[in-house]
Amino acid sequence: MGYEQSKNLGMFDAYIDSENIYFSNNTFNALMCFNKEKKICTYLGSFEGDALWAKGLHKKVERYHEKLFFFPNNANGVSTYDITTGEISFFACEEYLEVAEVIIFGKFACMVPKSLNQAFYLFDMEEFCYIKKKNWNKVIRDTLGNIDVNFLNASVTKNTIWVIGAFKNFLVEISLESEECKIYYLREEDQACGITSDEEHVWVFLYQNQTVVQWDKEKGDLQSFSLLQYSKPSDKKEVYYLYYIKQNLFLLPFESGQLFVIDTWNEIRRIKIPQRNRVKDAVRKKLPLSFRCVADENDIYILPYASDKLYRYNIKAGQVMWFELIFKNKLSYYKEIACVHKMWTKENRFITEKTEGYNKGEWKNILLEEFVDIVENDFYIKIEGEHFENQYGDVLYEYVKNNFRKR
Repeated sequence: MGYEQSKNLGMFDAYIDSENIYFSNNTFNALMCFNKEKKICTYLGSFEGDALWAKGLHKKVERYHEKLFFFPNNANGVSTYDITTGEISFFACEEYLEVAEVIIFGKFACMVPKSLNQAFYLFDMEEFCYIKKKNWNKVIRDTLGNIDVNFLNASVTKNTIWVIGAFKNFLVEISLESEECKIYYLREEDQACGITSDEEHVWVFLYQNQTVVQWDKEKGDLQSFSLLQYSKPSDKKEVYYLYYIKQNLFLLPFESGQLFVIDTWNEIRRIKIPQRNRVKDAVRKKLPLSFRCVADENDIYILPYASDKLYRYNIKAGQVMWFELIFKNKLSYYKEIACVHKMWTKENRFITEKTEGYNKGEWKNILLEEFVDIVENDFYIKIEGEHFENQYGDVLYEYVKNNFRKR
């Protein structure tokens, strides 16, 4: 392992400006910045409210005034990054947050939970505080009975949040003003697995018949586009996540090598993309390629969640380019790990726990280079001992810098 060995990154969401793409990495706890011109990722710091080895922390990134807000996917709270000062802050929630989607409504971020049994939280981006909605699921429970429902994702039209249950045949309407909930049923055979919205209507992807539908709560289906014409009868069905941006509807594939774009003239365009290379990572093989897009003036960037590539779609040309999203120099990340955790050392040895390959709770006395390998391979690390963070942070940093050569 060279100290500049490449490492693939990924994200749920990002904030894009004229020069950079800011995102919360989902393969380890890190705030990253991708320079669009230089095609280089820079490590800006870690989110202090969660473990450094934590994965898939944040669902959405939103800029409000001079701060970027990072809202949870699976995390202990909301984090912020000040664009002008570079300061990272954390605002803990009273309970662990598992969020299906985050909807921005003025100064509030509405965090739709992944489960019907979980609380619905709002976060005030001016006061930096949480508002808990306790009875938000009462109407749904009264209708569906005492069952749990896993919410897949959500979207918003005007003052209404639309939520779909994972592969269910109904949509949940939540009013942002009155907080009232209603349930609307699709056809019995329909299985919704993707949802987004344009200025007026909801778009839903139906798994069973591989169709995207523009839907209205009063009129039902307004128009639909079938993807079956682009596949063979023997092909297995695909899951697509929907995202509406710059008057284009994107169908982002779970695992296939093609995505679809429906433009303002209702023309459907199929775009083949290179297959991902994830053979060495068994966990990421089971995860979707992409969840959403972000846009600058000319291009739309398709964000990789478990793929190896960041895709740039040029709106006028209808062409896709891709870049490898990798982090080559992790010296600052190693130093961050060493400084944050507490270490005990004797003759250059560290006490760590490695949960993969060992029973939990079984300790192993390892050499420093082995510790670096554990970090490199994303094993969980637990450090105990005296308060020598700064001293041994420097030791680790110098050791990696001096002993691992670029290959």
